[in-house]
Amino acid sequence: MGFANNSTLFTSGNRVDVDNNGTNDSYDLAEGRANQIVIGANNTGNDVFLNFGSRSTLISHTKLFEGFETFGSNITIDLDRDNEISSHGKSAALPDLASSELRFLGSKTGDDMFVYADAATVRQLSTMFSSAKIVDSKVSNEKFNAAKGSYVFLFDTALGLNLGGDTISHFGADDRLVTTSEIYNSQDADPLDRINFGKNKLLDLSGELPSSVGDVGAGHGGQVSLPGIGGLYLLATEIGSNGAEYYIYGSSPHVS
Repeated sequence: MGFANNSTLFTSGNRVDVDNNGTNDSYDLAEGRANQIVIGANNTGNDVFLNFGSRSTLISHTKLFEGFETFGSNITIDLDRDNEISSHGKSAALPDLASSELRFLGSKTGDDMFVYADAATVRQLSTMFSSAKIVDSKVSNEKFNAAKGSYVFLFDTALGLNLGGDTISHFGADDRLVTTSEIYNSQDADPLDRINFGKNKLLDLSGELPSSVGDVGAGHGGQVSLPGIGGLYLLATEIGSNGAEYYIYGSSPHVS
């Protein structure tokens, strides 16, 4: 059994569709939720979004940038980069984004929704795993090869988005898979708390909250194929300075 349909971006969380009214509005986002700010293609105005945190995403109908981008002290993002903010009136201010930096998480194939999230969530892993290569899974379907070196694969599942159907080849004992919401484990009887894969032979990722969806469809956070690996173990949990919760998994119950 192969991947389910992972083409739907929104699976859980609090979606906020910004009004195309051309006025300057303030949005008070739900604290501690996966807030998905969806910016329309028309003139939305110069808007302010309070409580933008590690679980929040800014989703634009146009690509703003790739990789990482740091903003000034006012953390205001120009949403129409062909024009000046002052003359075109389309921007988003994120005053509560402590890192002042966003990262690009891609888009679904054929979907004009480009996803951006707090860069600190992935930056902090570089400190926790200084000798490993950090891989940040995007919302599209991706293929990774962990044959050479130690890897940490981040799936930012607390964003409440489907992160696609990914394949990680040669996932070894020194590699880690990290999620930001706990993976649902139906195997309560397993004495070592091993997370066994279902009938689909895939790791079904939870979304904003743990979910058992998988064998009957795509997991809320997407799906991962780990050829040669039959299950994973929860090795540790950490909390980042931006509030991101990390659930760290490995193929062996023993930390190497």
